[in-house]
Amino acid sequence: MKPMADVSDIFLEEKMEGKGDNGEIILGEDEPISPSSSEDSSNCSSDGRSSYLEQKLDLLLEALRRQAFPAISDCMKIVVSFPGFEEGSRMYSEALLLLTKKNVREVFMCPTSHEVKMDFLKLLMEK
Repeated sequence: MKPMADVSDIFLEEKMEGKGDNGEIILGEDEPISPSSSEDSSNCSSDGRSSYLEQKLDLLLEALRRQAFPAISDCMKIVVSFPGFEEGSRMYSEALLLLTKKNVREVFMCPTSHEVKMDFLKLLMEK
């Protein structure tokens, strides 16, 4: 699985595809980001440009968070902390097999407590 690019890498590239004198920034094939042409600019403070860019950056970061799937290794760090799921055990192998599916990893990481995560995993293993 290819790791996602770090957000800082996206913005620190030496060559951006386009940057105009009017403050527009073009990233790839998207529409230009320009505070003067946006309906959001009316909601900006006196420093409208930086506020507008902060809002757009927040939206971008939120979109990236939604796209990211937890790594198998992150899930397995939780799994091995429970009795019976030691590395090399049958339960470990079953959990590992289930967690190769992205949607299972994503749901596995939703509960806030490790106990609830493991209850979910055990439920899947019973099927």
